[in-house]
Amino acid sequence: MSGSLGSSRRRRILSKLALGACSILLLGSGGEAAAADSGDGTPDWDYAPSSRPAAGPEALTKANNNRPVSGKNLKAGPPFTKDSAGVWQANRTTVTLRNTVTDADGDAANLTFQVYTTDAAGNPKDQVQLTDPDTGKPAAYGVIVSDFVTSGGTAQVTIRYGDLKTNTTYAFRTSAYDGSLYETNWSSWAKFHTRGRAVSITLPEPKKDAPAVNQDGYQEPQKIAQPSMAAVDPTEPPIGRSAEDGWNCGTLNKKTGIQPCSRLVPDDSKKIRDALTKGTNEVKALPRLVDWCANLTGSHIKRYEACIGSFT
Repeated sequence: MSGSLGSSRRRRILSKLALGACSILLLGSGGEAAAADSGDGTPDWDYAPSSRPAAGPEALTKANNNRPVSGKNLKAGPPFTKDSAGVWQANRTTVTLRNTVTDADGDAANLTFQVYTTDAAGNPKDQVQLTDPDTGKPAAYGVIVSDFVTSGGTAQVTIRYGDLKTNTTYAFRTSAYDGSLYETNWSSWAKFHTRGRAVSITLPEPKKDAPAVNQDGYQEPQKIAQPSMAAVDPTEPPIGRSAEDGWNCGTLNKKTGIQPCSRLVPDDSKKIRDALTKGTNEVKALPRLVDWCANLTGSHIKRYEACIGSFT
């Protein structure tokens, strides 16, 4: 008799546990029954987006609120072009995914983007664990969430480098979220294919005995606007005071009492040109005056030198 009562009691307890599990399942999906994971941990295709709320928790307190809906404009790129089989072609592995999203209430909404590998037949196979582009860490539920956009706008995300392989076909889909409610179902699938090869650059070993490269020789003189020349009085630099007309002075060094000053001197005087040339040639630490501008008219500039000439 006690054994019979024990069996009946066990049946009542199991029934209560089953009802409790059913209630938890319904509440966790925001009123939509979420499909259980399969044995290998891969979710079934029809699970509700709200059961894995990557964009934020769902709130059912807003009365007469319409759920946002993913558009049918799924795109992948760049260059955002399809091949003859309707597969988007991406010329890189940092692929940008796009889709439109609308909300009947006019609310702004975002999209959650989910990416899967494909099997030989082109069907979704295994979910790709994507990286959060802001933190660099694995994204929650393996998906990336876009920024909010206005209703009818296009939401997009860019896959972080290293998440996708080259020369591989993937499938992706989206689900919408307006800050309160999730889309009931996922969007349709769209496929994209990454570029066929990675760029590999191998540089030759440096030649230690190679002569120095004449970098200045690779650039021809470039003509620049001709500056105008004004009077340069006074003839003496304004040492220890602010710059006067014609002089450009730096900060006075209080320790040495030296203040650097400079001014442009017209080159129409042969006496001045000879004096400058002579003074420069006598200082070994300074380079010779620019010689490539001797046959040029106007002012020119190269990588390391400039020739300002023919003032009027």
